Amino acid sequence: MVPPLPQHGGDQVPQGVYITRWGEKFHVLRLCRCLAKSRLEISPWCPLCRGDELNPRAVYSQGVGAVAHVSANCPRLPPRRSTYLRCGLCG
Repeated sequence: MVPPLPQHGGDQVPQGVYITRWGEKFHVLRLCRCLAKSRLEISPWCPLCRGDELNPRAVYSQGVGAVAHVSANCPRLPPRRSTYLRCGLCG
């Protein structure tokens, strides 16, 4: 079972996730060691498809700072997007 995303705290990002420019994973902790030398910018959750989903195994986005979707079928998801799997260290 995948643990739920963190809900609060100074180094946690409940309002979104971190996606790095060259990464293939999404991160939920600002202090994840995978992000040590990366430019940090929050990718906010899509309000339409986030709903009650607290355990996404993957998110869909156009990259750094772009909206993070939990549903590949979200009508707001652009056709050009990438799939980012959940980081095993912080997520």
